[in-house]
Amino acid sequence: MAKKLIFILYCFAAFLPYDLCSGMGTTKEMSDNKTITIKKQDNGKEIGIKCGDMIRIELTEMGGAGYGWYVDNLNTEYLDLLSKETKVISEGKVGAPVVGVWLFGTKKKGAAEIKMDLYRIWEGREKATEHFSIKILIE
Repeated sequence: MAKKLIFILYCFAAFLPYDLCSGMGTTKEMSDNKTITIKKQDNGKEIGIKCGDMIRIELTEMGGAGYGWYVDNLNTEYLDLLSKETKVISEGKVGAPVVGVWLFGTKKKGAAEIKMDLYRIWEGREKATEHFSIKILIE
């Protein structure tokens, strides 16, 4: 029975993908994970990060006019959208710009692109007024 169990565990381990971020490394290595903040001026760039790091994108939105940034076809093989929040820039000013904050987690080593478009939801992506993209190289 013990030999059979060892054989099953060995077979299972042989098919595990070794490039997954979660559960890799020591506790110290995992605590070294960082959050990389990306802003509009990083548009079109290529960013190298470590597996397990987080990506925080901050973009200005004009929610009072109906404009918001929307993620376009995220490659969920490599990245997860963990959260989206809005931060007020100017207290007490109705209709003032706000900052949209998206937090992405890495799932495994490889390359992925985050594409976002600024548009009014009722007008659709084809009426986008701005585009944002960043290539992520996960090591």
